Amino acid sequence: MASSSFYDDRKFCHDCDDYVPYLMSMEHSYCVRCGAQVKLFSKEDWGVFAQKIAPKKDKGGRPRKRRDTA
Repeated sequence: MASSSFYDDRKFCHDCDDYVPYLMSMEHSYCVRCGAQVKLFSKEDWGVFAQKIAPKKDKGGRPRKRRDTA
């Protein structure tokens, strides 16, 4: 497992089009280079991440009602 530290942590800035260091406030995180709001992943990386976890998710929900026709 890779060790991470506060100084190595990065999030994606759409304005800089790069993973950048960021400042975190109570509700959002902001790029230290340009000040724009940052996200955890870029759109491309989010798509790859979602595809990798999709088969592992259970369908979930309530079981269907049994309708006995007599």
